[in-house]
Amino acid sequence: MPTTATTIHLVDPRTLDFDARQRARAHATRGTIALRDGDLDRAEHDLRRALALDPTAGHAHARAAVLYARDDIDAATSLEARAVEQDPTNARCRWDLAVSLHRLGRREEALVHARRADELEPRDPTCRARQVRLLGGS
Repeated sequence: MPTTATTIHLVDPRTLDFDARQRARAHATRGTIALRDGDLDRAEHDLRRALALDPTAGHAHARAAVLYARDDIDAATSLEARAVEQDPTNARCRWDLAVSLHRLGRREEALVHARRADELEPRDPTCRARQVRLLGGS
């Protein structure tokens, strides 16, 4: 039986026309993988680039995770607050903001965001469990 050869055609990357949002998505994906792998320098580089190309709540939230991992809670809190401003109905962004605020000793502000996260996802038992664990159920 004769075999058939498969031809692979490589694409010249200079001919591809990616817009800023697509490039940001690629950087965000690569940065998120680096963060999960513990490569904070690579994660910081890619997520900073993603945020610059497409300043969305998701990209701000992801970059804040890197800053939090680096123990730069002030900078992480600023980005988390920005993410909440951009997407006020995102319970996860609100919850992460609450955690950072609590770490900074800003308990009352943390409670506001933790309660709002709970209101946004009332059927999610993890929101309430987090609130009890972190804030003593207030």
